[in-house]
Amino acid sequence: MGAGATNAQPLLSVGDLAAAYRRRCRPLSPVEVTEVFLERIERFDERIRSMVTVTPDLARRHARTAAGRIAGGDPSPLLGIPLVVKDLIDVRGVRTTAGSAVLRDNVATSSAPAWQRLARAGAVLLGKANTHEFAYGGITEPTVNPWHTNHLVGGSSGGPGAALAAGLALMGIGTDTAGSIRIPANLCGVAGLKPTRRTVSTRGVIPLAPSLDVVGPMGHHPRDLALAMGVLAQRWASDAPDALHRAAAKRAAAGALRIGVLADPGRMTPGVQAAFERTVATAATFGATIEVRVPHVAQSVWTNFTILGVEAVLYHERWRDQRELYTPYVRERLADAESTSAVAYVERAAGRLAVSHRPRPGPRRIRRARSCPGSRTPPRRSASPRWTWAAASRIATPRCAATPRSPTSPATRRWRCPWASKQASPLACNWSAAAAPTPNCWRWARSSPTPSPRRRWPPTSRSDSAQRGGPPRAATTGPATLRARASSGGSARRQA
Repeated sequence: MGAGATNAQPLLSVGDLAAAYRRRCRPLSPVEVTEVFLERIERFDERIRSMVTVTPDLARRHARTAAGRIAGGDPSPLLGIPLVVKDLIDVRGVRTTAGSAVLRDNVATSSAPAWQRLARAGAVLLGKANTHEFAYGGITEPTVNPWHTNHLVGGSSGGPGAALAAGLALMGIGTDTAGSIRIPANLCGVAGLKPTRRTVSTRGVIPLAPSLDVVGPMGHHPRDLALAMGVLAQRWASDAPDALHRAAAKRAAAGALRIGVLADPGRMTPGVQAAFERTVATAATFGATIEVRVPHVAQSVWTNFTILGVEAVLYHERWRDQRELYTPYVRERLADAESTSAVAYVERAAGRLAVSHRPRPGPRRIRRARSCPGSRTPPRRSASPRWTWAAASRIATPRCAATPRSPTSPATRRWRCPWASKQASPLACNWSAAAAPTPNCWRWARSSPTPSPRRRWPPTSRSDSAQRGGPPRAATTGPATLRARASSGGSARRQA
């Protein structure tokens, strides 16, 4: 460890700390652990300067709540885990400055969904970590690298990276647009992940480039990132916090993963090249590795910066009259981005679309079928011609296997006619669960002026079908005819 280092001892991973909370012999308490981290922040952060806002009262309250949930048997893996979030992510009642004097007094009135998920999982918020101003840079001043105070910490998520490296937190949440999680993680010797776009919600996060921004975790071990993503990427509130992690681990154990490896990653130093090859070899043990060729990958960096700059200029128009409050570096970058021509931006955007929206072979999309009125269960797709109820064709065949035909079926049971706005009645048509729907419905005849094989009603005889090519008696059917047939005591199908 270089000059100015904190001499932090190796910390437990998130999984180890979660196990220590629940062990039977002398378990750790989230309250005690939180106090240890708050003490470390007070002791070391004066030199590291990784924190913008420290929230000791909020952290202690979260720790007490987590201790109660652990005592009650809650298995959430993030219960009582102390973490920091980048100072772009809103937490209700806490300042969100984005590392800028423009927002020095900005107090969030609501919380970002990313933090809401972490709070529900029982995480303990120690405070907001520093960011390069509006995430538009890779230095994150005045934060320094805990390993050597004369070295860069990277950016723009340099605050969370430095806090993790100094042992001031066990997990960090950052944002990444053009390397803002991965660069600090590399320079600070911690783990970081840029998830796929839209995997984690970016609402409530001050943007740099809305179409490129993502929210992702940082930690001391890749397993910590997996546990964090299991919470951040929940699709439904009922998902288990570690469902994503367990599903991926199960596929990896079965060797069912398909891992893409960039065929031409570009120039690399010998050390990085060796690490890349070792990673590919390790990944191959969990499934098949497939070479992926991305056209114009070398130009993708400039494509990213062009789109990023234009979107940043559009977002910062609201503070044009306060440009003197920006740092010179960000002010100059915004000025340079304003000179981007419309032609250059359209060319870069078209290049991104060409790479990200390549045509992929996939299954044919099939229209979802409606539930058959003669069944309480949803329809099942099959190749059987007996099931023809579909939303597109507006047809219900009288030979549907789901329609009750047993003598014990209640004949008085009525269903809503699919072509009428009112409940079906015996005088209008004889649609029911016990009897098959009659083709002699004037509404159906009007809605099907052009006969087609899919709209054709199952005829009473093959000769009738060959001669008419459509629903029998559909053209001579009307309300008066139906009432006359109903009053005579016979159905249209019996008369046919």
